[in-house]
Amino acid sequence: MALLTSIVEGWTDAIPFALKADGLEVNLTGLTVVGVFHDNRGASLSTTDKITVTSSTAGAVSWTPAAGDALAAKSPYRIRFQVSDITGAKVFFPNADPDTITVHKQ
Repeated sequence: MALLTSIVEGWTDAIPFALKADGLEVNLTGLTVVGVFHDNRGASLSTTDKITVTSSTAGAVSWTPAAGDALAAKSPYRIRFQVSDITGAKVFFPNADPDTITVHKQ
């Protein structure tokens, strides 16, 4: 089941996520993590410089949105994280249904 999170428009604090495979935290040491986010119309949301690995060994990452990134009119947002290694091999978390963030008006 996908993680469901609710925030309010204008939210700029970090939102934590845990990347897991078979229920275990993924070790992200030496890997690159990129956010793959889409709004309710399927448009991509740029996450450049907004994804932080907060604990490599615990698979912990966070997304810190800018004030205008998440809008109620474009909610809900579907979220996955692409993890790649130095060979370019890629996996996605979650690999089933995406996590979802619902955005409410202020």
